Amino acid sequence: MIRSMLLVLLLSPFLSWAVPLSAPLESIPVQDGGRIKPFATFATESLQLIYGRTNFEGRRASEVVFTWMLIPDHWMTTPLVEIRHSGLREALKITEGKEVMRFTPQYLFTNERIPLVMQELNTIRARQEKLNPYYQAVQRLENQLALFQAIRSGHAVRIAPNPANDTWKSVLELDGEVRESFSKVTKGFVDSISLGANNGGIEASPELITAVQEFVVKARAVAPEKYADMKKISWEEHLHNFHPFKWAWICYLIGLIFLVVNQVAGLGWADPVARVFLLIGFGLHTHGMAVRVYLAGRPPVSNMYETVVWVPYGALLFAWIMERVQKNKMVLIAAAAICVGCLILTDLSPTVLDKSIQPLEPVLRSTFWLATHVLIITISYAAFFLAFALGDVLLFFYLKDENRYGTQIKNGVQ
Repeated sequence: MIRSMLLVLLLSPFLSWAVPLSAPLESIPVQDGGRIKPFATFATESLQLIYGRTNFEGRRASEVVFTWMLIPDHWMTTPLVEIRHSGLREALKITEGKEVMRFTPQYLFTNERIPLVMQELNTIRARQEKLNPYYQAVQRLENQLALFQAIRSGHAVRIAPNPANDTWKSVLELDGEVRESFSKVTKGFVDSISLGANNGGIEASPELITAVQEFVVKARAVAPEKYADMKKISWEEHLHNFHPFKWAWICYLIGLIFLVVNQVAGLGWADPVARVFLLIGFGLHTHGMAVRVYLAGRPPVSNMYETVVWVPYGALLFAWIMERVQKNKMVLIAAAAICVGCLILTDLSPTVLDKSIQPLEPVLRSTFWLATHVLIITISYAAFFLAFALGDVLLFFYLKDENRYGTQIKNGVQ
């Protein structure tokens, strides 16, 4: 019965969606990666690693990953595991075609070449050699298969604290009232699908919402001192759903366009409009970083993603100071371009820049040094990047017409 009902969800994309089915599930705290996070974050990060995207055919990651535990046999035969490296595909003797980059877990688990490439990877690790792109792809495949197997079996989804130690209990380890309560969550999820299929639209039923709330209460009762801070969980959900950095770069881009229009066409009204959009973008930028600081409990400069977010923020601050002193709008144009480029990179390249919030490395666990030394070093990147962008702008105008633009740039365009 469960299988047939869930196939309605997975195989009927034409169904209308009034309220996200997985919305109640997304607030369930999960212990993963050394910290406690909402199920929405866990599911999105898992789907991103395995499938290469944050949704599956338009469906939210939370509902997709939840069904991995409910109908694992279906997902075993679904092209799900992304393999981008052509050399790895050749090593696995995959002949489906160069354009195919996703394969079923069953095909990969039964591929006779998998143990050989994994053995080669282990040999490289034993030698403590740096992994080249090929072996990085092999390591990624190892992580993909291990994570999928752990989720489908229920071992990776740790949703209730353990009074005996700091490791939370997985779905398979639940017992007593907590287990019964989670069974009600599963039943509510399945019943929501059945009800939605009959009514022509799938949404979270009141029973599912109530079941999730009751489960959270019972899971907290097991070890209240170890359970999640639900305020932080709700803020992380907000960060996950709102995407402040995406809206920030959009505002920065609009502001940049109006700045260029003001400079090129001399339209006076474009300048205040540009500044309004830059301020809105800066406010969204500040909001996103403030939420990350609150969730992580540290300055947002511990990895490459956070650095790429922090650098344009500093560049725009420097630009406003310089523009105020020198009365030259070119510096604002350069800073706005930096903000757009950096935030687009963080928003559209999740495989390049991992935006997950991770525990600090031991060398950075002193909040004092992280807040002083690392912040000062990374803010210097902002100054350098702004100088680099200004140099490019000046070089462009000098090459275009040194006699015409040289004095104008030197004195500032009013």
